[in-house]
Amino acid sequence: MVLYFAVGDIMQYLTVGTNKIVDELFKEVQDTGTANLKPCGGLWLTKYMGDNYNEWVEFIIDEPTTFFYKSRNYSMWEQPCSLVTLREDAKILNLDSKSKLDYLREKYPLDEYKFSYEIISKLYDGIFIDMYHLLYDISDSEIRQRIFKFGVNSLLLFNLGCIDYYQPGIVSIEPFNYEYGMCELPNYKINIEPVKRKILSKKHN
Repeated sequence: MVLYFAVGDIMQYLTVGTNKIVDELFKEVQDTGTANLKPCGGLWLTKYMGDNYNEWVEFIIDEPTTFFYKSRNYSMWEQPCSLVTLREDAKILNLDSKSKLDYLREKYPLDEYKFSYEIISKLYDGIFIDMYHLLYDISDSEIRQRIFKFGVNSLLLFNLGCIDYYQPGIVSIEPFNYEYGMCELPNYKINIEPVKRKILSKKHN
């Protein structure tokens, strides 16, 4: 079974919440006991599809609690972000079917429903969770509820060494009033700087 894909044309991903990616602030992925399939740590991203649309930006704007929580350290209307370009040899596990999920749960088990991210992080650079294909392929209601917790299709990087470079940016959201609900679709633009920054590795004594 082929579990991972070559990066190829899918090389650019967006992370929202920081425009400074440094090794010193990176937290290694850790398994959790929570009732979903998500771990803690790592670097979370979504596919970059241009400056006028992003799955995660759309999701947080539509979820007031998440939107306010994610904005606690900066202006909610000016969200820092980074456009990440992966190395061509990045080994990304592609989780897009029930058979792959079953394989991971059997080979790298954590509990009845979950596999261990900590173990697979030693084998892969990251994992792409194709939430929509998984939901289409899985009928078990308990597992589906856990998959829903991802919110959108997500790339989770286990290390920063698989990143070729990143470009800092800002997601500028046109202010709107939540009091009136989502009567009008909010406008936003993803403004990416042209500068390409490399990530320096930690110095080991």
